Formats: sequence, structure tokens, C-alpha cells
Amino acid sequence: MERDQELLLKRLKQYYDSNGKSLGPGGPVLAGDRGFAPTPGEGNAPPQDTRPRVAGVLEIKHLANHGELGAGYGGATGWALIIHGKSSATLRCSGWDGNVQREVEIHDVGKDDWFVTVQ
Repeated sequence: MERDQELLLKRLKQYYDSNGKSLGPGGPVLAGDRGFAPTPGEGNAPPQDTRPRVAGVLEIKHLANHGELGAGYGGATGWALIIHGKSSATLRCSGWDGNVQREVEIHDVGKDDWFVTVQ
């Protein structure tokens, strides 16, 4: 679960940085992203980010594939993401019994300002 948390926090920061310092829609889907290489631009144009973009609310499925997370996501079990603002969110992992096994409150992902509230 700790490894999942580290990966999700890293991907949230990547998303935030690549989306104009925002956890809102429009950033790249990072699930399965193991060292993205941008498509070269033509002539003097800069390289282009051709990854799919998040159209609605950012979710765990945009940040990691099931195979990347030990606890998975979706439904009543696994990891969930609740966005509170441009840089704040909650990461929550629930077990099969529905109880919260781990919860991380993120006050400002850009400043790595977060803490674990449930272990």
C-alpha cells in the first residue's frame, strides 16, 4: 500500500505540473506512463505531448493502471481520488470490508504538502 501511495503522489505531482499547476481537467493521462517520450515537432517546433487528455474529473484510472497498483481501484475497494481544488485532494484506499485502510490528505501537491490521516 505504501508503494501505491508513493506512485500515486508522484503521478499527481506530474499531472499537476504538466497541467498548468492544476488538478483540473485537461492534463495528460499518466496511467502506464513509464518515461513518456514526446513526439518530435516539425522544423523548429517544440516536441508535442500526444498522450490522451483527461476530459472530466481526474480519477485514479488516469494516474495508474490496475497492474501498477497492489490495491487496485474502483468500486468499493482499492484507491479513490477526491479532488478538492486546483492543488488539493484526498487519496483513500478501502479494503473489502469497506473500511478505510489508508488515507492521504493533500493540501498542496505542488509543494509536496500532504500527510497520512489513516494508516
